Amino acid sequence: PPGDQQTRQRYQKQALLCCIAQKLQAPAALDSKNAGTRLLLVESKMGLSLTRILHFPNQSLMESFDCKDAWAQRPFQYSSAFNPVAASVCIDILMSCVRRAVRDDTPTILDPTCGSGTFLHLALSRGMHGIGRDVAIKCVDGTCRNLLHMGHSGTFFEVLHGDSADEISLPGGTAAPLFHCAVANLPWGKNSVDYADQNSRIIAAVKKAARTPDLPCVFIGKDESIRAEVEGQGFVIEGVAFVPPRDFQRPSTRKRPKKSQAPSNEEGESFSETEFVVVLTRAP
Repeated sequence: PPGDQQTRQRYQKQALLCCIAQKLQAPAALDSKNAGTRLLLVESKMGLSLTRILHFPNQSLMESFDCKDAWAQRPFQYSSAFNPVAASVCIDILMSCVRRAVRDDTPTILDPTCGSGTFLHLALSRGMHGIGRDVAIKCVDGTCRNLLHMGHSGTFFEVLHGDSADEISLPGGTAAPLFHCAVANLPWGKNSVDYADQNSRIIAAVKKAARTPDLPCVFIGKDESIRAEVEGQGFVIEGVAFVPPRDFQRPSTRKRPKKSQAPSNEEGESFSETEFVVVLTRAP
């Protein structure tokens, strides 16, 4: 931590950041857009920590979810939908991976478990094309309605009905569609109990349908068993993250928690009873 409790109390966060910047050896970038390294001051109950940001999308991508109010009012709500902020980071990372491989073509993303279309909406907002699939017809129809509600043209996305663990193909049984990356919030046993044991088959279907080398994929599961399932299907793991981060405790506060907030543990910090494991992979 860059300072003790008494020191921190004498500074506003902005002033503290300026003090830290003066202690750094490297020269500061006059234009933040040209900075090669970005740092973030994180406050938790354990203190203040200076961290390096590994992934930092440009401002236009960060603002691509500024229509969150419209998305919150989407016509089809799905309680298993992944957190949109974390989903946005996943799409940004996939976009950065795809840009290195796709130069002239518009990249296409595949979501074989599209739910209500969160990932497809974020991808379309970044100029990608999208292919969605879901075993539930209500999710197929709901995703289409949600994407049209957000102003996306139906010519840039297609949502298919079918078992996500079956072979992925276009209508009529033709060859698998061409896609440049994939993301899947795999069934994790709450609202999709009937399909909780299908993770390995869904992962295998994505790999079999891949038609581009080193296909970047993000798979999301409820525990670390997702790592073994991904590796068991021949994927190479590039990185693993936990949502929310493990061992992170919010700073103490005197505010009373709202009734709608998550329960608290014995020390008073709020916690989430659901942990997601996000795995970035590539298909060799």
